Amino acid sequence: MTPQANQTVLGVANCIFSLAEVAMRNGSAEYARKLFGQAASMYLHAGDLLGGANCIMRLADIARSSSDFEGARSAYRQALEMFQKIGDAVGEGVCARGLTNCP
Repeated sequence: MTPQANQTVLGVANCIFSLAEVAMRNGSAEYARKLFGQAASMYLHAGDLLGGANCIMRLADIARSSSDFEGARSAYRQALEMFQKIGDAVGEGVCARGLTNCP
């Protein structure tokens, strides 16, 4: 992918991530789940682990809020590994807290 195409993909992923956040605030968890999934794929395709990890963490939040604790734990662990890989201590902490909030 050319650098310009990569930037375009990241720009679109950023927009989709923002739309997913709006959907969450408006109570549309299923729509947000779809959007976060799309954004995660785009971020990871473009090589942006931070963007992908943030999306996966938000997917974990959605799973936890809908009492899908197994799905939430799986997604938090996946995001945690990504945050560890890039050295993002804040993301690691958020995921660790999310894991402790899953019964």
